[in-house]
Amino acid sequence: MDRETLRHIFEPFFTSKESGRGTGLGLASVYGIVKSHAGYITCYSELGQGTAFKIYLPACHGEGNRDRKETEPASPEGGSETILVVDDEADIREMLTESLHRFGYHVIPCASGEEALAAYASQQGPVALVILDLNMPGMGGKRCLQELLSIDPKARVLISSGYSRDRHGEGVAAEGEAEFIEKPFNISELLRKIRVMLD
Repeated sequence: MDRETLRHIFEPFFTSKESGRGTGLGLASVYGIVKSHAGYITCYSELGQGTAFKIYLPACHGEGNRDRKETEPASPEGGSETILVVDDEADIREMLTESLHRFGYHVIPCASGEEALAAYASQQGPVALVILDLNMPGMGGKRCLQELLSIDPKARVLISSGYSRDRHGEGVAAEGEAEFIEKPFNISELLRKIRVMLD
């Protein structure tokens, strides 16, 4: 990468790709995840030579995962409710859709806030839960949440973000019937959170 590109790589929505050719590597989310774990990320790049990222995380002292099998909770329950999955990253959207389908849920995947609002308003049956990514181009997750709550003040929304709750999830979640889950999360954690919200 050239120096000008290198200066912007961790900014949300920055991409060097042409319009319609993708939204980049999601480095803003990577940056948020690393920082939320008290870590540090650096990037070194030379035009025509290559790029190297280095991630530094605090050392962990203690027993680690030695007793993990003994303490792992039971498998989470699924359900049959309708869930709206809103994420601009196709890989995440597809992974969530497939995983939730496996546990019995009916899933409506949406790639943007605008698409989510249209889908929510057009559903004949109730949408039990919306899983909403905050960092999206277009109207973005925060405005989408506000619009959802204006359509249905009792809408249940699970906000998903690579930034920590302290960074901006807390303020957004306070706006309505919303909870927060930090990326990256595992499917078991997500399924448990869904059942807590729906039950």
